[in-house]
Amino acid sequence: MALSRASVHRVARRKQAEMETEGAKALMKWLARHVRGAKHIYVVGGAVRNYKIDQPVKDIDMVVDSLNLGKDAAWVAEHIAHKIPAQTRIEGPDNLRVTKVHIKSPWSIDGYEMEGETLDIVDARTEEYARDPETGDYVGHKPIRVDPTTMEDDVTRREFTFNTLMWRLSELANGPDKAEIIDITGCGVKDLENREMRCPGDPDEVFAIDPTRIIRIIKFAFKYGFKLPPDVKAAAKRQVKGLKRIPTKAFEAIRKIALDNPDYKKAIGVMEDLGVIDVMAEMMESDKQFRSSMTNYAEKRGIAYLFYMMDKGLPVGASLKFLDRAQQQRFREITAPMDRDEALDFRAAVSNPGNVYDKKFIPTLAATLGFSKKQMRDLMQVVLPIGREALLRDPSLKDKPSALMRQVEQAAKRAIPTRVAMRWAATGKESRLQRIQMKREAAARLRAAWRGEDG
Repeated sequence: MALSRASVHRVARRKQAEMETEGAKALMKWLARHVRGAKHIYVVGGAVRNYKIDQPVKDIDMVVDSLNLGKDAAWVAEHIAHKIPAQTRIEGPDNLRVTKVHIKSPWSIDGYEMEGETLDIVDARTEEYARDPETGDYVGHKPIRVDPTTMEDDVTRREFTFNTLMWRLSELANGPDKAEIIDITGCGVKDLENREMRCPGDPDEVFAIDPTRIIRIIKFAFKYGFKLPPDVKAAAKRQVKGLKRIPTKAFEAIRKIALDNPDYKKAIGVMEDLGVIDVMAEMMESDKQFRSSMTNYAEKRGIAYLFYMMDKGLPVGASLKFLDRAQQQRFREITAPMDRDEALDFRAAVSNPGNVYDKKFIPTLAATLGFSKKQMRDLMQVVLPIGREALLRDPSLKDKPSALMRQVEQAAKRAIPTRVAMRWAATGKESRLQRIQMKREAAARLRAAWRGEDG
């Protein structure tokens, strides 16, 4: 029996994940055999975690015990780059003592291609963050000071105990299944086996220092099914307001971890539970850049995504403000079965039916109804809603310009007496409020004529 397209994609992703893991294992073996000082270099975090829970191993992050090695991460990176039989580029060290080695040309290990891989190498470090001198609250999200430290101290700065697990690089020569998992906290392995997100330190401090760690909770919760102990959840909810001080980083973390994911609805459910959605809504009201980023992102995802985010209380519907609530509901019903591009095309038509009309239609209609060139704007203010209502009543008119123009013209002609009011409104003899009122009355009569009511 032939596999469905979704099944084919799942099989392809599984095979790709298996290749990534095997390639990562091959690279770790090579590093263990060729890198000097490997007993003071550790593979930490995601690689160990994912290998233990049978998830793809992609990134190899190394931490250097520089106090014992007598050499720092930058030296280790230079040494590794010199050993690799391929073109490399070294990036860093940066102000967090991180150095990257990018493999830039073909290099195969045991049949697995290494070109394009990046090795992150960092010193074991302590971090100091800035605080408000009056309130004691953290400000920003980047350390203001970084110093070398022991591996025991280094793990305390990580967010979850299972991300403190490590392998000694020298023990990986025969593969990770032969290497001992070093668990400095004494509970990282247990928490990983139990799928529990516990912090190696005070959870309030963990999330206060960098609130985007709360977004990482979402990843482990919906992607891997990890559980959040009550004390950690309570701390995350207390500290979630900290996202407001780092709007740009917050948006990037939310987009990458939650919004871009195919299971974004599941992720957003976790975000609601932690109070992240409420804080996002507040940020959209107070931060123009965050609002713009969220609105533009939702726009690109399409109409269905836009409505879903609006349902969650996020004000991303600026592009639908030309419709009232009832019209938005009708528009949603119409576009629900459409694909993304089809729905966006229909919105463009409803927003401006002129995109459907023949270019000569409006000038001809104006002449027929007795509107001068100076009154063209007044004509558009009353004819535009008629075109919209016609499309919302019968969406097929989008692809039938002649039928749409005929219906709009007939509705306008039934309201011909309103042209006198329109002209009067344009004379400037009445007050501004009177002119506005007359235009509203004229528009109402035109819409009534379209609906077949008495005008």
